[in-house]
Amino acid sequence: TATGTITISDIDGDDTPTFADTTEAGTYGSLELVNGSWTYTLDQSAVQNLDAGDQVTDTITLTASDNTQQDIVITITGTDDDPDVSGEFVGSVTEGNEGDPPVTATGTIAISDIDGDDAPSFADTTETGTYGSIELVDGTWTYTLDQSAVQDLDAGDQVTDTITLTASDNTQQDIVITITGSEDAPDVSGEFVGSVTEGNIGDAPVTATGTITISDVDGDNSPTFANTTETGTYGSLELVNGDWTYTLNQA
Repeated sequence: TATGTITISDIDGDDTPTFADTTEAGTYGSLELVNGSWTYTLDQSAVQNLDAGDQVTDTITLTASDNTQQDIVITITGTDDDPDVSGEFVGSVTEGNEGDPPVTATGTIAISDIDGDDAPSFADTTETGTYGSIELVDGTWTYTLDQSAVQDLDAGDQVTDTITLTASDNTQQDIVITITGSEDAPDVSGEFVGSVTEGNIGDAPVTATGTITISDVDGDNSPTFANTTETGTYGSLELVNGDWTYTLNQA
């Protein structure tokens, strides 16, 4: 608002003009006069296209009871308005296994500025986050998860990846991706086949050997193969500390 006072007098003895209480609309706001005090209230919606430093004037005329008129002139100075960023700024993906088809989340982003000569934009770009990357093309963003970066997540675990996009006027907008972990298949390695040759009953034992280990990239899983002896159709297999020995039953 802007405020001021206004009075009127006439030296002619029988004239007593006055400014009556009133509310008058201008181009960019309105002026209320009460008991000789006026208050101008700016209508912000009418001046949002002003750039920083731009000036316009709003002239409102008050008329006294004797038809004397007085202009009230308000100078309005523009400021740099915040741009408006719209679109989708969050997404979600679920962890898979390395080698799976790409897991993505998508959305759009746009920017506008009501100041008259401002036309900011988000340029095409590729930005890398902690667990993946975002590619922005023509206002559409695609987040692609890097499976190798999230394999230690357990089922239901969640982490977020925040990637910041910057417009031509340096306005920044975060894109936040929520990543949910899943139960990864453990990795079993070693030798899983062997061969033996039949002999005669009473011969020295005929054996085949190998190793077996298991690991799980999920953070709190540490599976193991316990020592055991298992019987097959033609022999038995003994596992000790990850080393297996198959012994043929010649009988």
